[in-house]
Amino acid sequence: MAGMKIGVIGSGTAATDLPAHLRELASGEVEPRIVNPRLSAFAATPYERLIVDLGYVDAAQAAAGDGCDALFINSTADYGIDAMRAAVGIPVVGAGEAALQGGGRDGRRFAIITVWPASMRFLYDERLRACGLEPQCVSIRHLSDEDELARLGADDGVMARMHRGERAVVARLAAMCEDAVREDGAECIVLGCTCMAPIGPAIAGACFVPVIESSRAGFL
Repeated sequence: MAGMKIGVIGSGTAATDLPAHLRELASGEVEPRIVNPRLSAFAATPYERLIVDLGYVDAAQAAAGDGCDALFINSTADYGIDAMRAAVGIPVVGAGEAALQGGGRDGRRFAIITVWPASMRFLYDERLRACGLEPQCVSIRHLSDEDELARLGADDGVMARMHRGERAVVARLAAMCEDAVREDGAECIVLGCTCMAPIGPAIAGACFVPVIESSRAGFL
């Protein structure tokens, strides 16, 4: 008997393949399929975010028409989630929504730790408002300076370094998590991009509070 077909919209990186951690979670009951939007951009500004939203909704309609039983938005920003739910007649789960709800479960205070610069905070503010979790988010901490955006796709860019599992990146992010706990009162950490999935387990292993990696949280 074939498993439930889950359309995974977006790889969480510049790649076009299903992420390795999601392939590992596949089973006889669940069959994830990567769905790459025809229209794409990097959502560094609200204008580009609109382009990405449109691309994701278009991809959702194509996936639903191709026989997917449910859709998973593999982005912490949950691109196009409301329009997507209005456009297709199958369940839609967003990685960001799932992770934030997990972070704030039972009134827990949480912090968001992201690799992206402060100029992209608008993505997290929107998701927190939509999920009604602004009061429980004690801080949003950003690893990179603004010049990181000029290194997108480069070998020395943060996404490539995370994919390689560089210890220095893991150590810096773990230290940020510790600061959020000690200085901000966070009781849980939410990692702010599905591109952080390759090092999510390593960060969790270095922290003494729960760490939620949004791609796994949403898919599971």
